[in-house]
Parts: sequence; C-alpha cells; structure tokens
Amino acid sequence: MKKQLIIIFISVFINNTLYAENSAFVDLNIGYTKEDIQIYRLGYIKGFKNDIKSYDNGTLTGYYEASLNYWYNGDKNLHNSIYAIALSPVFIYLFNNKLKSYNPYVEAGIGATLLSETRIKNKNMSSCFQFEDRIGLGLKSDTHTIYFRFMHYSNGGLKEPNPGINILSLGVIVYF
Repeated sequence: MKKQLIIIFISVFINNTLYAENSAFVDLNIGYTKEDIQIYRLGYIKGFKNDIKSYDNGTLTGYYEASLNYWYNGDKNLHNSIYAIALSPVFIYLFNNKLKSYNPYVEAGIGATLLSETRIKNKNMSSCFQFEDRIGLGLKSDTHTIYFRFMHYSNGGLKEPNPGINILSLGVIVYF
C-alpha cells in the first residue's frame, strides 16, 4: 500500500510539473528544532502554470516543490541523522503592495515525505512516511525570494507513536 501511494503521489507531481510554467527555482534553507536538530533542504520548484485567482490587493498562486533534506543532531551516541525526500504543492498569496523592490507573501502547503530512518535523537517518528505541513512569510523580488517558514512533520496518526517534529527555517529561492 505504501509503495502504491508513493507511485501515485510521484505520478501526480510529475504530471503537474510538466504542465507548470517554464520558470524553475532552486530553494535553499536551513532549519532548527527545539530538540537541537538541524535541517538542511535543497528544493527544486516549478510555479503553477496559471494564477488561481487575482484580487484587488494580491494574487493567489503557487508552486510544486521536490526537495532533498538532511536532518542532523550531532550526538554520536544517538540516532544522529536522517535523509529525506519530499514532494509538496504550496499555495501563495502574493500581496500587490511593494516594500522597496519586494512583494510580501504568505504561503501554506501540505505534502508527503519519505525518511531514511524513523529515529533521530530521542524522537521515534514511527514510520518513514510523513506528512510535511508548512506555513511561511516571505519577500519576493524579480531575482530571488527570502522567507521564514514553520514546518511540521508527522505521520498523521497512521502509526503510533506519532510525536511529530516542528522546524523553524530561513531560506532563499533563486530564480533561473
């Protein structure tokens, strides 16, 4: 069942990415948890082909992101690292008002993640499959974006225990 869900999710992601606009972005960020776990992410982003809806004060749009993640805690005596791959659609509300050369935005998304291990430090994530939830704030220019993001990983109660893990991160998206 897990393999079927993964294949379906990847197929939907690839299909939607093929029809996304031609712009591609690289997302780099670093995050931390209260458990002193460091998270490094490298993402590949494709914007939605069309905006969802325009309003007087902004535009609802979004992107698809595929990312590689490395979680590290530095404690040699405990489970000290996890590798992960994640796929996620992300919705953005981009405000029209500019702050100098930046447009502010808010974002939210829910995706899927596969972890290489189920344990890190004193956390038992219970399953390799995790949901990746995010909310964030950012400033977008013509060449790059800077953002602050809160991310939550958990298996959604599919398997116990389900402690979840919360991450605060800073990042930059570079357009090419």
